[in-house]
Parts: sequence; structure tokens; C-alpha cells
Amino acid sequence: MQGESLTMKFIIEPLPWMHSTTIGIATRHGACHDNIAGLSSVLIPALSRGTRNHDEKNINLLLDGRGSNYYAFTYNDYSVLLIQCLPEEVERSISLLFEFIDMPLLESKVIASEKSKMIQHIASVLDHPFKRLLMYNLERSIFGDSHPYATPRIGFMDSIKDISREALVSCIESEFLVDPMGIIIGKVDATWSRLKELMEDKMDAITSVIRDSHPPPPPVQVPAMNQLVNEDPAVENAYLGMSVRIDPDHESYIYTRFLAAMMGESFGSRMFRRIRDELGLSYIASTVSINIGDHGALSNVMDVASDRVDEAIVALGDIFVDIASNGVGEEEFYLTKNHLLGSMDIMADSPFSLIPALVLSMYHGGPGTFKGMKKAIENVKRDGIHEWMEKIFKKQALSLSVVGNVDPSLVDQTWMKFGKEVQ
Repeated sequence: MQGESLTMKFIIEPLPWMHSTTIGIATRHGACHDNIAGLSSVLIPALSRGTRNHDEKNINLLLDGRGSNYYAFTYNDYSVLLIQCLPEEVERSISLLFEFIDMPLLESKVIASEKSKMIQHIASVLDHPFKRLLMYNLERSIFGDSHPYATPRIGFMDSIKDISREALVSCIESEFLVDPMGIIIGKVDATWSRLKELMEDKMDAITSVIRDSHPPPPPVQVPAMNQLVNEDPAVENAYLGMSVRIDPDHESYIYTRFLAAMMGESFGSRMFRRIRDELGLSYIASTVSINIGDHGALSNVMDVASDRVDEAIVALGDIFVDIASNGVGEEEFYLTKNHLLGSMDIMADSPFSLIPALVLSMYHGGPGTFKGMKKAIENVKRDGIHEWMEKIFKKQALSLSVVGNVDPSLVDQTWMKFGKEVQ
């Protein structure tokens, strides 16, 4: 297909200490844009299983046989395809990557295989209450049942069964390449400008119609102190997720990352110290940062014995309340900053870990480079964290999601009492 000229965004960064290069394509088409729930999760892995130029065996030889790795994933509002390769394989890998988008065979047997695996994966998620909380319930409690961001990325068993080859082809041809971004990170033998030009030429050659963006999502409308309880007597424990939503007028990817790290990403975080060590409520206690389009959330998640659910609800809520009310201590602030900076250096040794963070940062108005991300973290101020969290907490009510062996009336009573105390 011969198409109109297109200017791609780029994440381009030399990391000379590395021995490999990671190249990729990101697109602002994600699971929330699928007209059939779970379509992107079937499409993304199917793209690399045969093109008009290379069958699946040949693709494996071109990748595995040359020491390369292929990785692809879809999130709520973006998807990424990546190849990590040796520097001398970069141009060949770029050509192969664009073949996945431009010339996928999408054979019936491949589609059937991917659908079968996805249905099996959904079954395993539904069998595991913590996975069910994270994949199906958490975002429903944050955004409401009818919002596209509440649709699970993996879809539902029935929706996966309804996906046809025609639907996959239609997505590729008319919806997938939205606001595309090129990615080149690592060690490169060729000049960076040469690779950038090559990727732009490839994109221009396969693009007939590019939509600058999907329609904006509808406003998030959930009741104050929203809760979603999924009672399951067959489960021994209860699994909780408490969230505070982040709206676009105070969206900040770096602040979200900072607070997530401080609340629950390390053994020194508040979730670990308070929930796990001091109260002994949970073995698993962590914080999840959700960034989707113009919205996001900070979610504290944990498992707990069923007879201590009321304690867990109050303890989770108190972590949010304390930060919003009292701010962050100097020692905790610098520990968190050093933790994040160290984590960035560790991720830089593995582009497959680093790139999702960079793509998310770029699409949310952040720096979109390793050096830029580190600089942004270094520039975070302690007072700024307090002011930002206070603003969020005053404007947004908390939401609660519970899955497992719980008494819904006890959850409701505890939640209402906690809500009155907060207000």
C-alpha cells in the first residue's frame, strides 16, 4: 500500500554499554479500543506467526537462529511490538517487524490456536481470586462497569470465541496504526539517523489511512466511595484492592510512579511495613499504578484472612489518608527517590523491562527517554508529592474492590464507616 507522508514519534536512545539493540513499534490502539473484547490480545501474538514473505518456521530461524528475541504486548490504550537483536541484525529486524503489521497471514489455524490459548488463560485467571481482582474487578471499581477502561484486556471467554479473521484484518487495516511510535534503544552500528529514516520509510510505505487518535473516552462517572464485592465462598481468603483515581487536570506519570514506589514496591514501603510487618495482615501487599489515556489510578492490593477484612480496609485507607494529610518524611522521600533511580539503572540493563515505562511516559507527555526519566525523578520535590496527593485525595473518592470469602454486609458497613471518617 502506498500511503500519505507520516511523521512518527520516536524513542531513540544510545545505551553504549549494551551489547544489543531493541527496535519496536508502539501504537495507541489498545484493549479499550477493541470492538470485540480481547481482540488485541489475540491479534498481537498472531502477527508474528507467519507473513506473506516468511512462514512461522522461517521467522523462528530469523529470530531465534540469530540470537534475537521477539516480544509484544497490549495494554488498555496502547500496544507494542519489539525485537531485541545484535547490532548487525537491526535493519533486517526492522524489515521483519514491519512485515508483521503489513503482511500477516493470520491463518485460520493460527487464529484458532491463539483463541484457544487465550480462553485457557482466562480460565486460569478466573480460577485465581487475586488475578481475578487485578484483571476483572479492580478497574471496574475505579472506572465503572460501562466505561471502556473497565473492559478486561484479555476479554471474556464468549467474546474471544466471537473473534473472526475478518475482525482481526479489519483492525490491522483501519484501526491499529494510531499515533504510531518508533523505538530504537541500545547499541547500534549504523547511524541513528539512518535507522530513523528507515523506520519512517517503512511506516510511510504501509500506511494508507492513519487516524491521529481514537475518540476520547467518556468521562468517568462512579459514585463516591464506590465498592465492588465479588463473594466467593469457595475461596479461603479475601483479596482487596483500594484505589484513588487520577484525573487529567493533575495527571503526572512521574508522581504516580513515585507514590506507587513509596507505598508498595519494596520491602521498605508503607504497604510492606504497615500491612505486612506491623499488622501481620498479609503476605502479599503492593501498590499498582494505572495510567490509561487521560486517566489513571493508584491502587493498593493485598490478600487477607477472611475474618480480618474489616481491619484490612481501614489499614489500606489509612495509607492514602496519611500521605494526603501529613505528607512524606524526608528520610522516606529520599529512600524512595534512590529506589526509583536504582530501579531505572537496573531496567536499563534489560530493554524489555525499560521500554514499556518509556512508551507509557511518552504517551502521557513525559520525557520518553531513559535519561529524561531519571532527570524527572531527580527533580521531584518532597512538598510537591504532598500537594499532589492532597489535591487528588480531596477531589476523588476512593474505590474498593473485594474478591473472595467475604461477608458483603461487613464490607459495606466497614466501608461506609471509613468513608464518613475520611469525609
